[in-house]
Amino acid sequence: MKRWMIVSVLVALPAYAHADVVARALDGADAGGGSAAAQATQPTEQENDLIQWAGEPKAVTLPGLLQLAVQHAPALASAKLDIAVAEAQIAETWARHDWRLGAQLQYSKSGSQIFSGLALQGSTQAVASVDIGRVLPTGGTVDLKFDTNYSHTDASAIIPESTYWVTDISGSITQPLLKGYGSDLYNAQERRATLSRDVAVLARRLTALQTISQVVSAYWDLVLAEQQVAITE
Repeated sequence: MKRWMIVSVLVALPAYAHADVVARALDGADAGGGSAAAQATQPTEQENDLIQWAGEPKAVTLPGLLQLAVQHAPALASAKLDIAVAEAQIAETWARHDWRLGAQLQYSKSGSQIFSGLALQGSTQAVASVDIGRVLPTGGTVDLKFDTNYSHTDASAIIPESTYWVTDISGSITQPLLKGYGSDLYNAQERRATLSRDVAVLARRLTALQTISQVVSAYWDLVLAEQQVAITE
């Protein structure tokens, strides 16, 4: 069964469904339109604005109307964004699986020069460090550190040339035994984000059911109104 309906207000409340019925009633009125009853059925300025805003009515079936409502309902679009935000929050928690990398490099060089009659030796110094670590599923942390220090001093008339290079590698594991221990705390943030996502999914389903209920109710209200107009003609 096809019915004429204002598609632009698909997801509006049933109260707006009477706009097309008013237009049909006006089309079926007497040409003179001078009676008191005819004047009483004249649309208000607000109704005329609604008809003009909605545009030309189109024939649509109830399944097609529901499909359009689901695709264009603002509440459903907002609920979809809420789900996307919740999924992004879950992805943020995956950073705890990543390794942390830090590096630092320092380099300096000075040439030989004479200051207040004293000869100053030229020198070269370089310091580098690399730090790697991550959080363990037990709540602890593991850390590996690499340090190297290089220094070279030019020869002078009194002090000979000197060079030294020191490298150090160290590692550590820190594991809390009381507060902060265990995988429950390690995964707690992801579980909270997952629950928020599940709540957003359920809210979207509820919004979809409410939207469908409103559209179906408005559709059959319009069918009833059309039948009532047909009876009075």
